[in-house]
Amino acid sequence: MGKRIDWSQLQHAQGPATLVPKQVKELIGRNPLAREESLTLLRTTVVGDGAWFDCSGPVVTMLLGSLSKADEPDVVLALVADVLGADHRRAWLNPSLEPSDHEAEARSAARAQAKRLLALATDKRANVRSAADLVLATLPELRDDTMPLLVERAGNERVVTARASAILALAALADGDEGAKDAIRGGVREGGLVGGAASLATLRIDHDATFAEHREGLAAWLSWTGDGGPAFWWFRTLRPFAWFPPLPHPDQTGRGLVALARHLQRSDDLAEVATSMVEEADAMLQLQLTKVLMALGDLAPVEGRPPPAIGVAEDLNPDQRAMAERLADTWLLPAGGYRLPAARQTRRRWVGLDQPGPLEQRIDVGGQTMPRWQVLKTGNVEALEGLTALERWQAWIEYSARSYPPYTWSMQPDAIEAELERVAGEASLLERVAELADELSQRFRAADQARQLAEVEPVTAALLLLPVIRAGKPLESSWLRLVPLRPEPHAREILEALDEPTRQARAYEYLRDDPNSWSAVKNVLSVRDLVSSDRLAALLKDKLAELERGGQLLPHQLADMKKQLAELTGS
Repeated sequence: MGKRIDWSQLQHAQGPATLVPKQVKELIGRNPLAREESLTLLRTTVVGDGAWFDCSGPVVTMLLGSLSKADEPDVVLALVADVLGADHRRAWLNPSLEPSDHEAEARSAARAQAKRLLALATDKRANVRSAADLVLATLPELRDDTMPLLVERAGNERVVTARASAILALAALADGDEGAKDAIRGGVREGGLVGGAASLATLRIDHDATFAEHREGLAAWLSWTGDGGPAFWWFRTLRPFAWFPPLPHPDQTGRGLVALARHLQRSDDLAEVATSMVEEADAMLQLQLTKVLMALGDLAPVEGRPPPAIGVAEDLNPDQRAMAERLADTWLLPAGGYRLPAARQTRRRWVGLDQPGPLEQRIDVGGQTMPRWQVLKTGNVEALEGLTALERWQAWIEYSARSYPPYTWSMQPDAIEAELERVAGEASLLERVAELADELSQRFRAADQARQLAEVEPVTAALLLLPVIRAGKPLESSWLRLVPLRPEPHAREILEALDEPTRQARAYEYLRDDPNSWSAVKNVLSVRDLVSSDRLAALLKDKLAELERGGQLLPHQLADMKKQLAELTGS
């Protein structure tokens, strides 16, 4: 395999292709770690973002020739598709009509294996069929032989991912074929991934179709979670693509949809439909809609780059600002990030839709005019000078609640008391508490649903809730999400003000729902004397066992937590 080729004389994206044969050998081998490493290396060298190399043709020949020996042939096929161009938008949406010499060589090498590729499209393994579809979709030259197979499978394929794959491949090759259109229309009537793929395919081939008409299909498409079934290779490596650390995956369905909207030059239409879907969407769909809207608005970083920091709204380009304004009236990305502050009122003030609050007001610092929140991030407490006592109190609450993440401050108990003393006589204090507590409790609950880690800082809770408690009034039940499970004196004072059943319920829900188990277990154990219950002890035991199995604790941490749990249970 490849013995007659001097690979050192061929070039890829990072220089000589000398190591390609070794990497392909590892790719088809049985060692999963070596296979994954070689796949990553090959993707970063032989796959170009709309570019091809003099090694492209030989690589395709070598990869297709290795299929019979491959432990995971679908992985090899997906890489072939990427080399042919499926890694970037043109592959599915607008194939090259005049390929470069190197691209033509790669496609010629694939066409030389047409018989093998067509056989793989009917392979007994669904993941292989799906990956073969992706390769065939990049080869319109084989359309006459490919179409009958795809039409048959689009209508009768039993495996969801493979059927969806056949439908998408049909859309790439349809070119007015009525049989293909009928097969795609039949898929639209299905639910789930198949119906979603058929909606995308319809939008791809029928320019009279609208995103609004396919609202249900788009929801089904974005709601697919990759449920552990056969691999679905479409849009996994689509480039350039938005990158959403640390938001949960999958990203591929959103990538495909955004690429389609841009190809059709109808990004605004998709943004309008996606925004209208938010209110009725469940948490998973809201998360995917967030990714779609952020990508459409050019607010997300691209592959591998860290999320951009929050700046002033004036630094946004017109597309980014328009999307920021669109998102300002939603609870999407509630904890902020990707250039945006936290939802909802903060975001409206930041982008200029509402009058600035204490944090958004601009002050002069060294000859520069900056919003107070930006000055606070430098550690300059003088940013709060000139505010009334109530405005200063509000600023500290909103800042410590990560309205402009991240929060990088530490306020000592005596400083908290000083701030509380400043506002103690304000007539409208409790009214403002209610307004802020309502807003922040909604934000933190929305962050829970969006699976954004959002811990309430003791300083936030102390400044916001202690005025109510010290006035002898009960906390609203809707505000309990703002009660921290922490050992700091002010946090304990808030917990102690709750009746025992409410404390126990708050601790149980916090421990059950917090995705950061290590932190949650530590925090609950730190206030175990206030929240003890048999139900909580059982949950703590389960969580601690889970942490131990996962090796997430150092030996001394595990020993300390087990000791504290024993104190709680009396064992």
